[in-house]
Amino acid sequence: MSRPFGVTIRVREEGSGAICADVLAALPEWFGFPDSVAAYVEAAEMNPTVVTSVAGRDCGILTLRIHTPYAAEIVVMGVLPEHHRAGIGLAMLEAAESWLAERDVGYLQVKTLSPVIPTRDMRPPGPSTSAVGSGPWRRCQSCGERNSRRSR
Repeated sequence: MSRPFGVTIRVREEGSGAICADVLAALPEWFGFPDSVAAYVEAAEMNPTVVTSVAGRDCGILTLRIHTPYAAEIVVMGVLPEHHRAGIGLAMLEAAESWLAERDVGYLQVKTLSPVIPTRDMRPPGPSTSAVGSGPWRRCQSCGERNSRRSR
């Protein structure tokens, strides 16, 4: 498992809503829909969440939703801007995969914006999932327009 120097990673079974809220608040260009943020915070409060800390400060979250004994989904993932491009996202993904493997959960999916579907008012998605050996499973053409309207 790759872990950047000085990074602590733990998996909390529940109760990570406040940490999620703090991380997402620092990322308004990716998480600018209040209703969506509230849903992510609720998910982190009720579901397993990988929490990353640097020097004792929580700086990243990755929340999982277990759908079946065999399948899980990454609901939300974020890292404070000052820690971007330091390997924390990959370390959280590896921690989540290990945690799931210990429970014999063999399938993990994530839903994200596609770089081929234009969205209004939103920054393009971050580094492609192909950077970690994944690729698109299915593209939903109608989701981009529906999700491009920011709640006011």
